[in-house]
Amino acid sequence: MAASRNTRRAPVDPSYKDNPAFKSKLEATMAAIVPENFQRLDISFPPYWKAALAEGFFGQVLGLEPARNERDFDRWLWRNAGPSLDCRRGSVKDGEIETIEKGRIFTTGAFGGLRLENYIGFELAVICAGQDELPGNEESDWAPRSFWRFDVYVSPETLAMIDSQRDEDVQFRIAAGKQAKRAMIAEMERINVGKRLGAAGPQIFDTTGVPAAVPARNGARA
Repeated sequence: MAASRNTRRAPVDPSYKDNPAFKSKLEATMAAIVPENFQRLDISFPPYWKAALAEGFFGQVLGLEPARNERDFDRWLWRNAGPSLDCRRGSVKDGEIETIEKGRIFTTGAFGGLRLENYIGFELAVICAGQDELPGNEESDWAPRSFWRFDVYVSPETLAMIDSQRDEDVQFRIAAGKQAKRAMIAEMERINVGKRLGAAGPQIFDTTGVPAAVPARNGARA
């Protein structure tokens, strides 16, 4: 009889990476199935940068990756545009440190003090300049929360592009507001015209005493 697939396995030794038998088996497996000219492809979550006072990075904002499940959290994706940056994989407390070189991707949490929606594509220098302690809420399971404050720096060229984008957004909002107002006025006029016609009621003409029309003769006009 075949063994059950649900057989409980022994717990994994946390120090398995330091085990010579594991290293030997891993190397043998790689040698057997990975061609020599192949390079390792990282398809897992990019490592994350852990905020700490007076620390920071220089990077390009790539976009927001929403949480995938209830235990996950929203992350901002960055491309490192500055010096090597120590990030982490795994848990926040004892995650494995991984150094991110220039050009590689990393993530940060969606910090409340770092609103990036309008800066996607721009390169920013970000420094953690302060930390405030906030009372817990339902989302944090009523545990005290940390609110990080950041200083953000950009080049004069980037600042000019951001200001130009803001001006375009303002002009777009003004134009959209005018168009919406015109549409609202037109709709109100249509409604008011309908109300006036409805109040007047159908037009009924009194035909009492009016003789009936005489049928026209052949070849004659009525």
